Amino acid sequence: MAIVLFIGLVFGLAIPAVEVYSAKEYHIHTYVETKGRPCLASWRRPAPFWPRYGRRLIGLPWRTQPVCGTLADSLEVYCEFSHPEMRVEVEGRVAYTFSSEQEDRLEALEEQRAKP
Repeated sequence: MAIVLFIGLVFGLAIPAVEVYSAKEYHIHTYVETKGRPCLASWRRPAPFWPRYGRRLIGLPWRTQPVCGTLADSLEVYCEFSHPEMRVEVEGRVAYTFSSEQEDRLEALEEQRAKP
């Protein structure tokens, strides 16, 4: 009986892990880079495994969910999963826009940097 329980536990943990790992979802983050000279930047990154795996194990939605952490040396981070409005299709191609909050933060940082 213990062997059957152990095998069931192994499969119960392994199958969701394989499912989440094989469903690689890349998405875009846009942010204000503060390292060095401030600028608007973007980063294509994979969705993190562990938060998605945990959500999958307890039965919550895990695909295209905003479960990303923060980025070091950055402000006003927008994840494509949290802000689908940043994804714009132009003539059949996908483009990503920066928000007005990000632009305002960049301007404030540049003004602050320009002050003696």
